[in-house]
Amino acid sequence: DHVYGYDYLLAVTVTMNPWLYAADKLRLFYPAAALIFVIAASALLLLQGNDLGERLEFERRRRLLTDSLAHDMKTPLSVIRSYGELLENESDDRKRREYTSVIIDESEKVNDRIASMLDLSKMDAGTYPLDLSDFSLRSVVCEVCERFKVLADKKEMVILQDVQENLHIYADRKLIMMALANYISNAIDYGTYGSEIHVSAKMERDRTRIVVRNEGELISDADLKRIWDVGFRGSRAGSGSGIGLAAVKSICKLHGGSCGCELVDSSN
Repeated sequence: DHVYGYDYLLAVTVTMNPWLYAADKLRLFYPAAALIFVIAASALLLLQGNDLGERLEFERRRRLLTDSLAHDMKTPLSVIRSYGELLENESDDRKRREYTSVIIDESEKVNDRIASMLDLSKMDAGTYPLDLSDFSLRSVVCEVCERFKVLADKKEMVILQDVQENLHIYADRKLIMMALANYISNAIDYGTYGSEIHVSAKMERDRTRIVVRNEGELISDADLKRIWDVGFRGSRAGSGSGIGLAAVKSICKLHGGSCGCELVDSSN
């Protein structure tokens, strides 16, 4: 156009800032994205923290197993060596047979202890091969109680059984027997001379509950917190290995169950 005889060009220049444009158009998206990022990062850190905690706990238990094994091997190995030296210089056949019998017995103790440690280590690592089957719990209770009858008789103790009829469970029979045996063994070791041990099993809702109850001196609060730890023997422990109740805990965990100890003061 010509205005007063001059030529004019009318132009409009727009300067775009993509960051400001994005911030204006997506002002709700960025806070939401930041929140999602924070949540995801927190979840990842939590998972890594739990995994690290489990690894540290596994490593702690592994060291305890190693220390416990080393401690438990000292006595039988010393006995084996001592009787081996006696056997080497002994000419009497009767005494040689006696010494040989002791060496074999102590060797079996070492072998059993090592096997128990290896099994517990596999349980803790989650690599123990479960041999699941359906079996009668009453037959298992009867078998284990019969095995400990001689030890109970030495303390004039009686083992009483109360198992629900036709009670079957789907589990590893060998491990369930091992857990029950550890409970009964402890009940005998720490039970009052001439007292009774009650073993019961029944269904509670959709779970099977096995209880071993004895009479004896109450466990101290300090010991009660640690009885499930590997290698812990307690202030009143005898010659135990310190892995019995730790094995019970691992067995229950493998089967998706739980274990516990309840103290009842009969004087109150």
